Amino acid sequence: MKLFKIITLGCKVNQYESDWMRAVCLHAGYTPAGKKERADLIVLNSCAVTSVASAKSRRALRQALKSNHEVKVIATGCAVKAAPQSFAAIDDTIVLLPESGKQGFPALIGVEVPDGLFAVQTRTRAFLKIQDGCNQYCAYCIVAHMRPKLWSKPANEALAETEHFVALGHREIVLTGVRLGLYDGGGVNLAGLIEMLATRTAVARIRLSSIEIIGVTDELLAVAQGRKFCRHLHVPLQSGDDAILKAMNRPYTASQFLERIAAIRHALPGVAITTDVIVGFPGETEENFENTLHVCREAGFSKIHIFPFSPRTGTKAAVMKNRPDGRVVEKRLERLRLLEEEMAARFRQNLVGKVSEVLVEKKIDRQTGLPCGTSQEYVKIYFERGWPKVGEIVGAKILRANALNAFAEIVSD
Repeated sequence: MKLFKIITLGCKVNQYESDWMRAVCLHAGYTPAGKKERADLIVLNSCAVTSVASAKSRRALRQALKSNHEVKVIATGCAVKAAPQSFAAIDDTIVLLPESGKQGFPALIGVEVPDGLFAVQTRTRAFLKIQDGCNQYCAYCIVAHMRPKLWSKPANEALAETEHFVALGHREIVLTGVRLGLYDGGGVNLAGLIEMLATRTAVARIRLSSIEIIGVTDELLAVAQGRKFCRHLHVPLQSGDDAILKAMNRPYTASQFLERIAAIRHALPGVAITTDVIVGFPGETEENFENTLHVCREAGFSKIHIFPFSPRTGTKAAVMKNRPDGRVVEKRLERLRLLEEEMAARFRQNLVGKVSEVLVEKKIDRQTGLPCGTSQEYVKIYFERGWPKVGEIVGAKILRANALNAFAEIVSD
């Protein structure tokens, strides 16, 4: 019996691609290895979005080699494409697959795959990659350099894969892509695809992984008002200062961003909006940073993913001067973290006493000993009263909350 392990770092696109490689391994006759079992094949799917992610990818590969001797190792993903020599130097037996879509993977393990081989997922919420590639070339971002080719999954294929996941018991589909707003599945845009999935499949919930604010069109918001669309959008801000946004090559101003946020809230009352913010971009002054804090407050985010600026070789920002002092950046990071905690707690506190629709994902959470799941608003919900089954969508009355989570009881329909 041949055993395999797949190690995945990074975004939901990467996770979906690992799920597809898992399907290829199973098709080739491999069996998933247990945690303590030695694998015959190890696949590392790397990430290069920050220097920390690249370092983690290399470290994960070294650790895998230590515990699995005389094993075939394939390293792929954005970090491998960005710096293949750094992975080749780890061990001369490592096979590199420096491409984003992983199309060459089957040949590396000696198998041909049939058309329509769907990803094999182990999560309750199924990820569905419908788009790849970016042509924005933001000054700080390596992704467009690693995934420059725009691609969209044909709408009929996305429909078939959704039906496949639903048949396997997945209640929620998370549509993933590098730039979801650029989706074009054969004349069907993102709003049209969501409408197709909502009306022509039995999927219970549809969620977007992330979308640029310029992709949140009025047409998309109209479709998002349907009952199957989760009341949550992740829209990266990166900075709330116009000068920094221009230096970043972001396609909007702070006021344009806030105008679309207002449109989202008008169309989707109670929606949770999460975001990404970079702190310490080259040239960022105290005034620039204050503007970012202001926009975050005005937007009322329910969660902010905060990143210190990380120079990536090959990007414009990597050679920009006037980077803020490290101590200044740390103070700014702490200020933004405190604001984020305040905003996150406020959003979750506003849920107390209300009933939210929750998809149950764990029978027992290790830390709390409680069943838990994810609400439409992308809030982690722990059940203090009632024991729902994994995969169920239940009504949950929120009893109490903090900046991270909420605690609830099951309510009847």
